[in-house]
Amino acid sequence: MSDEEMSLEEEYRRAVVKLARFMPELIDEMRLLRGAIDRMPRGR
Repeated sequence: MSDEEMSLEEEYRRAVVKLARFMPELIDEMRLLRGAIDRMPRGR
């Protein structure tokens, strides 16, 4: 395996780890957002 492939795999793994760490926050944000949308009066 070449250095190019190795570094690419490393970058990918780093990105995945970053995403995994960020996921709980993202889910909380979405839950809060959904709650806010549900409380909004429906404009009809």
